[in-house]
Amino acid sequence: MINRLDAGLRRLVATNLIGMLFVDVSGKILDVDESFLQTLGYNRNDRKYLMFADKSVYCGIATYIADTRAGLGNRNNGGPSYGRVDSGCWSSVMAARSALKRWRQCLSVSA
Repeated sequence: MINRLDAGLRRLVATNLIGMLFVDVSGKILDVDESFLQTLGYNRNDRKYLMFADKSVYCGIATYIADTRAGLGNRNNGGPSYGRVDSGCWSSVMAARSALKRWRQCLSVSA
């Protein structure tokens, strides 16, 4: 029964039809998805959002579009986009690394 419920929940999350918020019994937020963040208003096309999570799953993770063109036509130059740094890696270096992993194409814009 649990496996069927888990599989159903995974399918629901994968469809991105609704935003998902996961909390524990005390009300502590465990995780959110991009759809939920967009519902809260974190959806501006001129923004890159970096989240610090009190979890130990990833050191740094972000979405990256495989577009290697230099210049403003690169799809990584648009938003909204999201990166995450977990608690075991909270530092200015790790935050910068996570952000640059997602936005490195923005830095290669021809002058």
